[in-house]
Amino acid sequence: MATLDCQLCRVCTMQVESPEHALLQCMLDRETVEWRQELREAVLRERNWDIPVSLSSEEALPLGQTADF
Repeated sequence: MATLDCQLCRVCTMQVESPEHALLQCMLDRETVEWRQELREAVLRERNWDIPVSLSSEEALPLGQTADF
């Protein structure tokens, strides 16, 4: 049985599930991928800040902790 600290993503089952993975990395949930693209476009348009398309876990963690939307 997996602990909460290392539970695999319930969508892709390939990475550890975390807010950063779910919101910025996982590519297997079409609705989330579309929402992520809309978010990227809105942030670029309104704040002139480009969120990278593909982030490693190490790159995604600071974004998830410091985002001020």
